[in-house]
Amino acid sequence: MTNLQIDFLADVFGTFHERYPLVDLSLGVSPTGSSGLVEDIRHARLDVAFIGLPPVELPGLRTVPLAHVDYVVVTRESDPLAARKTITLADIAARRQIDTPRGFGNRVILDRAFADAGLTRTVSTELSDLTSIPRFVAAGLGVAIIPAAAPITVPGVAVRPLAGPSLTWTMTAISSASTPPSPAVEALLELLATDERDATTTIRAHS
Repeated sequence: MTNLQIDFLADVFGTFHERYPLVDLSLGVSPTGSSGLVEDIRHARLDVAFIGLPPVELPGLRTVPLAHVDYVVVTRESDPLAARKTITLADIAARRQIDTPRGFGNRVILDRAFADAGLTRTVSTELSDLTSIPRFVAAGLGVAIIPAAAPITVPGVAVRPLAGPSLTWTMTAISSASTPPSPAVEALLELLATDERDATTTIRAHS
């Protein structure tokens, strides 16, 4: 979920810190994306992680779905595709594409979607920061499909809804299901589950 505009997480962590000031809360990002975070949870290197993988990738983990976000296609304003109201996977299958590296949630979802549609894609540029992708689109290096929660303020690009089979990016909080959670982890997961409805509203408001 690198650099998506998901403001509610700051509020959740702020509330948690106020309620449990003695808990050592350490936050960070993963250079290996969602798949790496799953492995960190499975090997007890992390207590809780926030990922963008589909549920089928998460057997044996405790999950708290937090938000569901539609996908959009980003092209240059001068691209003929920009004249369309919506764009399909087939429309851009033959194009050079910009995406996150393998193992990141966005890449896993889109690679699977193209494969399920019987389409082959070419990812010519890989970026771990989703907010950087529109700049590379504007530079003419390809088209991109990204969650609508990513803020797009780059001049020279057009943003269109992705049409076709239902495709959604889901943010999920995960923790280990093989060992009982600590009181601190249980408290955080309960707070996140309570905030789920507001979280979805907030993430869509910024899309």
